Amino acid sequence: MHPAVGPLLPLSSNMDRFRQPLGERSDGGSISSEQHTQGIDMSRYTDFHDDHDNDDDNDSDNGEHVNHDRMYTSLAYSVLRERNASLALQNEESISSIRNAHLESLLKMELLYRDQLTKKRQRVEEINMERKRRQLDFMPTNELQEQTWQEGVNSMVDMGLHKLSEK
Repeated sequence: MHPAVGPLLPLSSNMDRFRQPLGERSDGGSISSEQHTQGIDMSRYTDFHDDHDNDDDNDSDNGEHVNHDRMYTSLAYSVLRERNASLALQNEESISSIRNAHLESLLKMELLYRDQLTKKRQRVEEINMERKRRQLDFMPTNELQEQTWQEGVNSMVDMGLHKLSEK
């Protein structure tokens, strides 16, 4: 491994388990296929040696066989991830206040909608009551007009029958 990587990016001791071949545990036993999960291959981020050098473990710390592109890419990713995490911690209070303000505005909007819905329902009820009242008020007039119409029809029928009987 490159000597500058250690101070800049200390690797966890747990990372050694990702360098072990699949199916082996650190205590020498084997991992069953049920316990082995398919996930991200961490050796991509922890093994900085050239692919053709992986078989030779005797000079694994030899600087000549280090894939610098892979190491610097991993280092840049780790630095950016740490920076993003620290920015998230710095902005946590601001994000929390923004979230609370947004939730409060949503609550106000919901209350406004519920209030408008209640007013519309009351207005519909008022309109229905007014229509019912008008129908009840119109009923005597309607009955009078219907009676007058029936009388007019009956008188026309009677006049027609009277004319037919005169001929």
